[in-house]
Amino acid sequence: PDIPMQVFLFIERDSSQMNVRWVSAENIFPVVLFGTESGFYEEVALASSKTFSRQELKDICLRTEPNSDAFRRGWKDPGFIHLASMSNLKPSTTYYYTVGEKDGARSGEYSFRSPPRPGRGHLDRDGAESVQVMMMADTSIDTRDSSLIVRPRARGLSVLDAALKNIAKYDLLIHGGDLSYAYVYFFA
Repeated sequence: PDIPMQVFLFIERDSSQMNVRWVSAENIFPVVLFGTESGFYEEVALASSKTFSRQELKDICLRTEPNSDAFRRGWKDPGFIHLASMSNLKPSTTYYYTVGEKDGARSGEYSFRSPPRPGRGHLDRDGAESVQVMMMADTSIDTRDSSLIVRPRARGLSVLDAALKNIAKYDLLIHGGDLSYAYVYFFA
């Protein structure tokens, strides 16, 4: 089956909206199903989709990394990148969602808590309202099973493990980039 991979959220300026992006091998009616009760998704948002041809990726690599040997070493089809927006979200509400084909293969269930209304959040030690934020960047994570690792990234995995262990304490995780490396070729 075409199981969705690389599922992640990103917030919009409008706090009543949350975007979700994922990758899959097929482009068959991609959607995000979501709701406020686990296992019951009363809302559906259609996704837009994009893919890249071998030539487009080669052109990007040659522009950004002129000495790259990615296309002499092999090629991996990137699949389709899907984007859907969950809208009309209520503040400070837990939402459950799944992504994939409307009537076919879908991801497992994920959840997130929508942002509080502007000016609302946790009360800190002084009684002031606040939102707890965890920030991290450049964790440089490859795979845990070492199937594609060229340069080991153990430190990145330990940072990620520590973040996941403490994530429940925070309202928002901001990751500044380089969570993993998207190699466009298989290693020989």
